Amino acid sequence: ELKPIVEFGLNISKKISRSKWGNKIVDELVKFMKKEDPNLKGFNRSGIYRMKQFYETYKDNKIVAPLVRQISWTNNLLILGATKTIEEKEFYIKMCIKKGR
Repeated sequence: ELKPIVEFGLNISKKISRSKWGNKIVDELVKFMKKEDPNLKGFNRSGIYRMKQFYETYKDNKIVAPLVRQISWTNNLLILGATKTIEEKEFYIKMCIKKGR
């Protein structure tokens, strides 16, 4: 389920853009998450930026946004990191869906 990731990405994107601290807010969030639940995975600095990047990449794309929900977070991360254009992303997401991944 990608909905929590999308919502978190939206929230962190808004917080960074509105914050006087800028990217320092991410460091504070990492500290808070570690304190609240030390066993929670994915909420390190790079994980939080990936969620933000994921949200910002697909938020306005009416074609690709519904497709990303059909593949795993791991495959989404691989595609996000290995492609440059939204067309490339769409192609590989569709391939994952076709292959059932």
